[in-house]
Amino acid sequence: MIGFIKHIVLAICLQLFPLLEGAYAQSNELLTLEDCLEKTIDKNSDFLSIQNMEIIREQNRKILKTALFPELSFSSDINQFVQNSKVVFTDNILPVSEITGARTSGMTASVNTGLNLVDWGQTVVQLKAQNYSYQAQNIKDNQSKNEIILMVCKTYFDCLISQEIGRVVYEKIENSQQIMSLAALKVEIGASDSLEYYQALINYEQDVNSGILVNSMLVESKNNLKILVGLGFTNEFNLDNSLLNINDLKLNSSSVWDPETTLQLISLENDLLEIQKLEKANRWDILPDISLFAGYGFSNQTFQNGIVQQNTALGFSYGLSVNYRFGSVKNTIHQNNVLKIQESNKILQINNQKNVEQNEFNSLQLRIEQLSLLTKSSQTVMIMTQRTLKNSMLNYELGSMTLTDLRFTQDQYLNSKIELNRVLADYFICHLELYAQTNNLEEWILQIL
Repeated sequence: MIGFIKHIVLAICLQLFPLLEGAYAQSNELLTLEDCLEKTIDKNSDFLSIQNMEIIREQNRKILKTALFPELSFSSDINQFVQNSKVVFTDNILPVSEITGARTSGMTASVNTGLNLVDWGQTVVQLKAQNYSYQAQNIKDNQSKNEIILMVCKTYFDCLISQEIGRVVYEKIENSQQIMSLAALKVEIGASDSLEYYQALINYEQDVNSGILVNSMLVESKNNLKILVGLGFTNEFNLDNSLLNINDLKLNSSSVWDPETTLQLISLENDLLEIQKLEKANRWDILPDISLFAGYGFSNQTFQNGIVQQNTALGFSYGLSVNYRFGSVKNTIHQNNVLKIQESNKILQINNQKNVEQNEFNSLQLRIEQLSLLTKSSQTVMIMTQRTLKNSMLNYELGSMTLTDLRFTQDQYLNSKIELNRVLADYFICHLELYAQTNNLEEWILQIL
């Protein structure tokens, strides 16, 4: 009877094992975290949209700079007409005089330039204000990029943890198969009854079902990663589990973040500087418009009525104009009052953000210290449970341990291995969250890999 059941189990193995082995096949392409980041930069729509907005802002800066150049205009006129006239004297002494076919033709042209000194000065200040706005927006874009990269990293580690859980479960299946073989051998030699073998068989089938469930979770996690980085759904790959070897990573949480120089704070400070420069730019509206202008022109007229007569004129003009806009004064005063309120609000926001950043820094630092200690303890627990499992397998084989106790020891070891992988992943992600506050996350990741 036992032999018949073994054949059935073997048939089940042949059907289910390919599903599990395919997910962890060494022949699959290795997709590293660095590969994912490169593909995200090249293909992620949100990332590309941020880069396009940076180009648009640079073009807007160039548009504003055109106001620094003086206006230059050119005008010309070509005219030609025929004159027919009749002169009648009212005293009837002189005869009527008629002129027909008199032709007049000519051309005039001029070049003029002008510069509004007030607008020029205001544009200079506006450019400085826009520069702060440009820097603030670039920092916000950097934060958005870091959020995308952080999402890619978290998704990558979700896949990696699922992959490693799958491998742990696969190892558990192999152990259960070995235990089932030992149980069958003990039944055959009369060292135990068939109930123990059936229990080992049930445990084995439960582990196979768990392996199929974990494999489906891994497929779902990989699909999420494929969508995020722009991979095709037909791509099969394994993930780089060397990231879970914490000793190979150059992580240093004490030097990556100064709470006073986070990206969020720098962005707010640039917003404040922009408001202050806009306030100065508005003050130029109180001044009168002062414009310098200069021009050069010539004209050439020809009159034909039997006698050709030609007149030519050349001229150069220049001047200064002053225009005061009384209506804009009150408007400027009200605008500056609004800007002063915005400036006060921004200062309050900066002070509040400093407290928020300090608390977040302390929280992440504490979390990293806890995970560091937890990593060491988890490694110790895993080593101890691994040794215990080996001894338990030997004791079970010798008959000094029950199947239930062996199963408990097996679960302890595999759970400790899964927990260690989770702790290592959290430890890495916490460092990413810490560093994402102050720098380009992609560059830092490439440095520590």
